[in-house]
Amino acid sequence: MYSKFYRSTLFPFYESFLRGRKTLKYLKELERNQWLSEEELREIQWVKLKKLLEHAFLHVPYYKRKFKEIGAHPYDIKIEDFTQFPYLTKDDVQNYKSELVADNYINKNTVHNETSGSTGQPLTFSYPRESYEWRVAAKIRSESSVGLLPGARTALIWGHYISMGLLKQLKMSLYWKSQNVKYLCAYQLDDSNLYKIIKEINHFKPQFIVSYVTPLYYLSRLAIEHQIPLYSPEGIIASAETLYPHQKDLIEKCFHTKVYNRYGCCEFMNIAAECSKRDGMHINIDTLVVEFVREENIQAFEKGLPRGFAPRDDIGEIVVTDLHNYGMPLIRYKLGDLGRPLIKKCSCGRGLPVMDIVQGRVNDVVITPDGKRIPDHLFLWIFAETKGVRKYQIIQKTKETLIIRLVTDNSYAEEEERNILRMIRSVLDDKIELKVEYLNDIPIEKSGKFRYTYSEVVK
Repeated sequence: MYSKFYRSTLFPFYESFLRGRKTLKYLKELERNQWLSEEELREIQWVKLKKLLEHAFLHVPYYKRKFKEIGAHPYDIKIEDFTQFPYLTKDDVQNYKSELVADNYINKNTVHNETSGSTGQPLTFSYPRESYEWRVAAKIRSESSVGLLPGARTALIWGHYISMGLLKQLKMSLYWKSQNVKYLCAYQLDDSNLYKIIKEINHFKPQFIVSYVTPLYYLSRLAIEHQIPLYSPEGIIASAETLYPHQKDLIEKCFHTKVYNRYGCCEFMNIAAECSKRDGMHINIDTLVVEFVREENIQAFEKGLPRGFAPRDDIGEIVVTDLHNYGMPLIRYKLGDLGRPLIKKCSCGRGLPVMDIVQGRVNDVVITPDGKRIPDHLFLWIFAETKGVRKYQIIQKTKETLIIRLVTDNSYAEEEERNILRMIRSVLDDKIELKVEYLNDIPIEKSGKFRYTYSEVVK
């Protein structure tokens, strides 16, 4: 009853009348767009991209300089020219932040945000209100495609809450309550806090759960191990971290519902997401340009894949352009993630193309002394089959040393360590030294994310 009232009255009143936002207007446009053909969507994308490039040339010092360096002009640029445009890296954003801000947006109301640092490089960035409205509209569109409508009873297992002051916590509590959302903090993942989350879910009985992958996985494992019944929602959206097959299987087994994968980041919010058909994640090509770039680092990555993993020719590093951020344009921004565009079309009939994520990050791979790159999901496979390991983390300080941090329980036997070392050694170079550290707990990132593999080796 409340969810219908929220969608029909409260949300439009708050968003359009009180805040003066155009979110609902943009949502209607995006909802129409999704049923266009991919060719029609690409035309919309190209018109928006040319307009953004012209703006960046005229008003953003960093891009004005870049256009001159490559001898290009936005008014006669073609799509093949755009693919030659220089990439924007996280180092660039850190080093040239002031030059990336458009001169006609300096005194305008903008949203300031920061990345979590889950890739080792936290940074701050900004975007204007209009860009925020497009982001929210894209999020609502993707969530609606799996049945999660605004105002639906939702359990949100997330971070960014524990460090807030009391007044802001109260404000955010009222905000989530008005949206019919039960906010559950994902900072503490020990058994006692997982029991609390289970209790909250069973009491709240959400229609949907939206969560980081890690708390969902540990929560599901705890519930299955101790035969704790869990309320089954209509669906679960897993976001913010890579969703591995064994994690997805366990979560679905525990909750008796479907898990939908979503890919996004702080810089762009929702990039791609599965619909109810789960034939791949639909890319928001009417709000973003998403490229899959193949360079030497991708080829080296594939050469370092463990035996039994079939590399695909179209794996690429994901490069994104936000078509609506005119305040601090991020053009051809390298996220550091690996993915691949799918040739197949989703059976839902939407024209938005689909993609998936390759299980590993460009900067979270292990580099052996002989130069091989081992993706982090190798370790996920190993520890998924190891008894008694509650948590693990792989730390690489140098190419010659690999630290294996473990949190174990009573079912962990001495022979498990030998098996772990044997499996890792079967893939890694013999010259690398393996050190095992046993800890009571392994802290997660300040954002609430958990890094399985942390490498400080320069790639």
